[in-house]
Amino acid sequence: MTAVTDRVAVVTGAASGTGADYSVPGFAVYSATKAAISYLSAALRTELAARTLRVTDLKPGGVHTELASHTSNPRIREQLATAHERMRLLDPDDVADAIVYAVTRPAHVCVSQLSVLPVDQAR
Repeated sequence: MTAVTDRVAVVTGAASGTGADYSVPGFAVYSATKAAISYLSAALRTELAARTLRVTDLKPGGVHTELASHTSNPRIREQLATAHERMRLLDPDDVADAIVYAVTRPAHVCVSQLSVLPVDQAR
């Protein structure tokens, strides 16, 4: 969770992700943790609104990261490691741009959720 101080914004982004919204075989626990972050974001948004703090639940889709190397299941590791062959993944900078967008809205605007997907994943 990233907090930008002085009544600007709280972004619960990279931790949520589209895994909270779509069921993928072999990713049940991963998806459940993403869903928990989404619900936490909603609760924080409600609790912090009185303090004029905004909470955005950023949900990135496939991002080119080292995630595959942290996965112990060989089938899932292979699936993640070859994802770039099936679609053009997002770069981490694409996710950073989405965060900048969310936190630079006028103070009275809260971007409650923002999904950022590779075009091929959105199909």
